[in-house]
Amino acid sequence: MGNLIEEVLMLGRGHAASGMAAGAACSSWALPAAGLEVPGGVWTTALLGVILAGWSLAPDIDHDCATATTAFGPVSRAGNGLATRISYAVIKLTGTRRDEPRGHRGWTHSIPAFAVPIGILIWLLGQRWSSITTAVVFAMSVGMLVRLAAKPIASSTAGVTAGLALWLFLQHQAGPHPALVGAAAGLGCALHVWGDWITRQGVPMLAPLVKIKGKRWWNFRPPLALTFRAGSKVETVLIVGFWVVTAFALGHAGGIV
Repeated sequence: MGNLIEEVLMLGRGHAASGMAAGAACSSWALPAAGLEVPGGVWTTALLGVILAGWSLAPDIDHDCATATTAFGPVSRAGNGLATRISYAVIKLTGTRRDEPRGHRGWTHSIPAFAVPIGILIWLLGQRWSSITTAVVFAMSVGMLVRLAAKPIASSTAGVTAGLALWLFLQHQAGPHPALVGAAAGLGCALHVWGDWITRQGVPMLAPLVKIKGKRWWNFRPPLALTFRAGSKVETVLIVGFWVVTAFALGHAGGIV
């Protein structure tokens, strides 16, 4: 149990770093290469980047010691309990007799069962309540990111303050399209799953669509030699690499490099 807790906490830094790198790379290189721009300019690009990075921590809401679970105190802990119950129910409903019940690395660690629906749900809510949906999604992102380096009281305060400030700002300024907000959050969740895929435990990233050896909630991972343990030198190198990518992407966007 102790090793699992350590893995969740250590991987949180990697998930956030990969989210920041992906957001910066998309806005600085991928979108311009495709001839696309994020409407609203730099501030909306930064907003979407923070959402992507923050939501790359969200799938670990199914673990009771994770950043996502502790970021907003009793509120996020209630989310942990709900996510765990849903995970057991979804696996029981969609799995086979060979699929064991699981809370952590279950429902929230599947791209088709969690990451994609989360993105769609945020998009649909944003269609009806645009500013409040964007503000809440942003508040959750800020809270989870701050929790990586601070206590729950600080992450809760930062998240709520950031969300309220953004909501007030959006009363006078158009925000990003709800589809972009949903896509950023969903991509963040997917990045988390891909990050867990290269750990030794693996992750049910394609569940319940793919059936392997009689299981629909099969843990995928690369060959053991290509995986790593949380806190290892490999993880440290990857995190440094993500920050290098982020720095170059931001420098490119600012015309520095």
